[in-house]
Amino acid sequence: MVGIVRKVSGWDLDSVLTEYKSFAEPKVRECDVKYISGFELADISNLFVKEMNWRYRAHSFLRATLFTLFVLSVCFYSGKRIQTTSMPHTFT
Repeated sequence: MVGIVRKVSGWDLDSVLTEYKSFAEPKVRECDVKYISGFELADISNLFVKEMNWRYRAHSFLRATLFTLFVLSVCFYSGKRIQTTSMPHTFT
């Protein structure tokens, strides 16, 4: 993790790998070196596109509201109350 943070922070790859190897000795793993060397940040600039995000959020809100109204109406019209078990209180 420190190697990735160093690489993202702008360190030179050779410096990152040298530091990793000095601290990981005697357990330097080649898979770690390959992972640090090949790590690239993903482009997530289109993750929060407003048009798609608002449509999705409005659709999800509508679905959740309809489901809640359905559950409440079933509870109301069925006449059943939700039973809760309460522990006996002891007053001193």
